[in-house]
Amino acid sequence: MKFPNKKDYLGNVEGYLDEVITTCLTIHKENVNDSLMKSTEGQMTDEMQSQYFMGKQLFSKEPIYKLMRLIINYRNDKYINEKDDIMLTIISVVEDAEAFVKSISKVNHDEELRNMATTMIQSGMSVQDTAEKLCNSGWYDWDDQESLQKTIHNWVKRYNLKW
Repeated sequence: MKFPNKKDYLGNVEGYLDEVITTCLTIHKENVNDSLMKSTEGQMTDEMQSQYFMGKQLFSKEPIYKLMRLIINYRNDKYINEKDDIMLTIISVVEDAEAFVKSISKVNHDEELRNMATTMIQSGMSVQDTAEKLCNSGWYDWDDQESLQKTIHNWVKRYNLKW
């Protein structure tokens, strides 16, 4: 997930802010809410999900929620000087949010990669075949296939996987 490029919205501040909010909401859904649903095995009700989201919006220091609060403040502020200051803060927090999303995405990608490799190993595939299949499907970089094979060997040992 990528935040909009502010250069693409010169002269259209509201459009930029709308896209930032849309990005924040998508990140929340894909990386936070969906993970909660997975970890609770789907037991979170719509009301619980809404309450969690409201709590995040109100109190979280994570950049995506801070951005949503800043944009609300920007839109509610009537004083131009304060709006300029808020906009500068928004631009700075977007940069923090981009770094935050990269870190979340890497963790999620690594977890999905491990889950896929584990399933392949348990279904009888060799470590080499598993690594090749993950590289062929685009889940891992071909230039690093040896590293992936070592990592899979470590997972096999750590999680006592059988193949």
